Amino acid sequence: MTPTCCRRCANTSSSRRPKKGWATPGRSRRPGPLLPFGRYLARALIDDLDGAGQIFDQMVAMTEQVLGEADKRRTTPPTADLRTRAALMVAMEMGIPAFQAHISRSIGADIFSPEGDRRVVLAMLDITTHPVISADEAGALRRGMEEPDA
Repeated sequence: MTPTCCRRCANTSSSRRPKKGWATPGRSRRPGPLLPFGRYLARALIDDLDGAGQIFDQMVAMTEQVLGEADKRRTTPPTADLRTRAALMVAMEMGIPAFQAHISRSIGADIFSPEGDRRVVLAMLDITTHPVISADEAGALRRGMEEPDA
């Protein structure tokens, strides 16, 4: 039997199993067995417990690699530096388990349950693949940031 990265891949024939990559089940942001640790990790980061900073820095470094590869496929260059984008992306993702109780209450499903996790993943995919503001609006906001404070 070929080893697999998760239950989804284990239940998929090898010919239909996706290759490893950012958007494959083996690279999901919260693999099934680690779900209970999401809340702990978020709390450790918020409380700045010993070692939490190192974990955050490692997460940022991994995210920098992913964003760096994605940048190569962009049609326009990034307007913010890679490190800042990676750090904010990690912080936003860690906000999900940090606000578990509130998000779960809002969506009517525990985000650490299979159904809640599925809904969070689908929502994050929708959010990250559809712009919230237009390119013109973003440009106007960038220009406003370039002006000195009055």
